[in-house]
Amino acid sequence: MNKQMTLGVLVFTLAAGCGAPITDGAEDQDPAATQGQLPSETLQGQSVTPSTADASELASQQNLSDPEFEQLFGFSRTAQRCQAMKLALSQKGIIERPFGSNEGTPLDRYVRWFYPGEGPVPWCAAFVSWAIDMTDNKNHRAPWSNPLYVGSIHDWGAAPPHDRLAHNPAPCDIVGWGDHHVGFVTGVSKGCISTVEGNANNQVERVACHSRTSDIWFLRY
Repeated sequence: MNKQMTLGVLVFTLAAGCGAPITDGAEDQDPAATQGQLPSETLQGQSVTPSTADASELASQQNLSDPEFEQLFGFSRTAQRCQAMKLALSQKGIIERPFGSNEGTPLDRYVRWFYPGEGPVPWCAAFVSWAIDMTDNKNHRAPWSNPLYVGSIHDWGAAPPHDRLAHNPAPCDIVGWGDHHVGFVTGVSKGCISTVEGNANNQVERVACHSRTSDIWFLRY
């Protein structure tokens, strides 16, 4: 097996499981049926949807002035992590073709930004790594050792001298679930964490409401 093939197998092995959807698990669902909707989430068998109060709070957060935002969250909307999150939001609707294949624009744009010859692999970590690099120096490298592996993002944030894992989420944080899925926090309210995620239902998708789970973590890049 040549060096390039070995790298491809290694990356696929490390990234496997990244694309498990967090929203509703219906990977064979026609994406046109849900396009433009904010889906509910199923966590541990329980359907979670934002309450009217939470939805209102999420909306009002977008209306904060920049000084109010900075005072509340401790950083400005112009911070790199917020630029990365906004870039991620701009990708909403990017979808795999064929659906469920890990191919198409996600492979060409996010995965092959780092590994030009790579074949189809789960791509949620590549999506986050791409947004970070595109708002930094665009050098086709991520700060963490493997841009295609969720665990690599977490381990980089947890290790000195970074120590960037946060207990409570804030907008623009990276959010992960164990070593199998990752995205960006777009908003926080009582009982709800809203996100934008790659490879959620085989596309870039906004999720209206996540609740905290035992394996969730937040990284303040």
